[in-house]
Amino acid sequence: MTDVYALQLQPGDVVGGYTLESRLGSGAMGSVWRAVDGGGNAYAMKILRASLSDSDDGNPDSPEYRAQMVARERLRREAVAMRKIRNSGVCQIVDMEIDDSLAFLVTELIEGENLREDVRHNGKYVGDDLERLSSKLIDAVHAVHEAGIVHRDIKTSNVLITWQRLPTLADFGIAVTAYDHSSTGYSLPWAPPETLRTGGAGGEAADIYSLGAVLYASLVGTSPFEYGYHPKTAKELARLIMTQPLPTIQRNDVPTVVHETLAHAMAPNADDRYPSALAFARALQQAQFDLYGHATPVNVEGADPYPSSIARRQITERPPAARQRGKHRKAWMVAGFTVALLTLFLAVFMGFVLPG
Repeated sequence: MTDVYALQLQPGDVVGGYTLESRLGSGAMGSVWRAVDGGGNAYAMKILRASLSDSDDGNPDSPEYRAQMVARERLRREAVAMRKIRNSGVCQIVDMEIDDSLAFLVTELIEGENLREDVRHNGKYVGDDLERLSSKLIDAVHAVHEAGIVHRDIKTSNVLITWQRLPTLADFGIAVTAYDHSSTGYSLPWAPPETLRTGGAGGEAADIYSLGAVLYASLVGTSPFEYGYHPKTAKELARLIMTQPLPTIQRNDVPTVVHETLAHAMAPNADDRYPSALAFARALQQAQFDLYGHATPVNVEGADPYPSSIARRQITERPPAARQRGKHRKAWMVAGFTVALLTLFLAVFMGFVLPG
């Protein structure tokens, strides 16, 4: 049992063998702390708010008891989901305690901001940063789905950006197996139309939609339908998502094909979206190659880094930049050959005309 008086957690308190250093954030579910173990290694510790209550009458019919059970079940789901996934783009679990009076989950500590904060402080994504973000994040979602998990809450605040500018997917609190349709999830701005209409749970196609919405937000600074329509209320936002087309990205440096690829991922009908995260990645690779002559490889176990169409073209033709460099190299070779001929001619001429 944890001896800390839970309602008054302070830096320096010890919870489950970890020393709390500073509070990283808090919400309806609980608080997240930077904590260190006995060896000085730093982690992120999520502590349930429901477990902090000092009223524990053990009555299963009381609202407090039910709230604690729901919170602990959500924490258990998060731990089970995270333990199934092994991918550098997914936050890894280190330790957990669900049955103690103070329930907590310990994960690796990602030093950096979430994607929403990153865009606010460092600007909208473009070029190499955008390619890196989309490739790594889609790889992570593919790994989640391959483990039989549906995340159900992919949003900018759940994508952490490391100091190397790489995304890490976090917060699996409402994740479920792909076969469990008993609970719902998704935050409104990132929710696909089908979950808003029925109030039901979504599958992998719903994650694909939310993933497309997050990548869209990295380009414009806010969720897609807030960007295009400026709704005044949550109800109006939900109506827009269910009934209106995806707003066009108003940026001259974002090619039309990029918007079209994101729109495919966010198709109103779930059956019209990419069938998998890998298919989404392939479409972005193709768009990138057609635009710039190169593509960021995917890092998916069992899949080739590039689709066959790009792999063949990379062998048979060089990208535009390489062709341009080739032209310059050929021009220098011609110039060098010309200089060499002139030098030889002058040497022969001088030998005949000005004999020693």
